[in-house]
Amino acid sequence: MLEEKLLLKNKLIVLDKQQAGVAARRNFMDMCAFNGTRPMPPKKIERALGCLDLILGQLKLRAVISEYPGSCASEMGLNLDKAFFNWPLLSRLDGDVRRIYVYLLTAGRPAYQANSALDEVYADLWLNAYMDAGLDMLRQYVQRLEANGSRYVSRSVGPGLYGMDTSAVRQIFTVLDSGKIQVELLDGGLMAPIKSFVGLFIVTDRPWDIGEDCQNCPGGAPSCRYCKLGYRTGRLGDV
Repeated sequence: MLEEKLLLKNKLIVLDKQQAGVAARRNFMDMCAFNGTRPMPPKKIERALGCLDLILGQLKLRAVISEYPGSCASEMGLNLDKAFFNWPLLSRLDGDVRRIYVYLLTAGRPAYQANSALDEVYADLWLNAYMDAGLDMLRQYVQRLEANGSRYVSRSVGPGLYGMDTSAVRQIFTVLDSGKIQVELLDGGLMAPIKSFVGLFIVTDRPWDIGEDCQNCPGGAPSCRYCKLGYRTGRLGDV
């Protein structure tokens, strides 16, 4: 009972976009293939980097996160407050789950006017780059909460990955107060603002032995966004 009283519930986290900037720039350069071996025209790179100004002023990286004890996990899935998440992957962890963090992350609703379709693409890529950087910062936040160095914080998992059905997005919205960061779930299942993520971090005693590429993934193909797109190889990365 004491442990449950200390658990985070709908904790609002405001992420520093200046702190996220270094990782976001690196992410952006990778997305645009500017870090590759093929040389790019300096003016093209300058133009792409300059499009950051379109979104930076209105960018608001915020998250809401809740914490649950490992006892909420079973071989069949997760029982979190009002929602059950059917997730057979947990049977692979052999009761090793110590804590679960459920989060919702958003970049807000930056409104910008691009001068061209290309600039609009670059601005959208900048938003993606900051979202990825914000997700890394959120995981680092969880790692600080789990000060016990012997525990492992998974990369972000959740709806559409590793066998968790995409319908779990609705269940996450039942356990998190999305109003704290002004995110809503639309009737069609999309989130607004569109630059929003939902997911989970799973804390275990040992690193996950579940494979890190599509060929070794134990998840179910019908619920995987990568399988639906036809990907069978390539690393899933940290998102």
